[in-house]
Amino acid sequence: MWTTIAYKLAQEGDSVVRIYLDETEMSFLEQTDATAYAAYLIEKGQSNVEMYEKTPVPSGGLDIIALKKTDALNKLTQLERDILGV
Repeated sequence: MWTTIAYKLAQEGDSVVRIYLDETEMSFLEQTDATAYAAYLIEKGQSNVEMYEKTPVPSGGLDIIALKKTDALNKLTQLERDILGV
């Protein structure tokens, strides 16, 4: 799945950040459609357009237990991981 979205750049302190324009976000099954939509947004005056590919999680494919396990393991130090053998 391909997603195209326009954004504006803004100064935030010492950094430049992106402010995404949610109303321009559209997702497509084909890259050619996403590219055509990006060209359309640019034609309308949106100078900053991002296009990216994502693989959606299939129906029933979300495993909350696995997410919680990964979160817990990420909180361990390397020494704790070594002691637990993970």
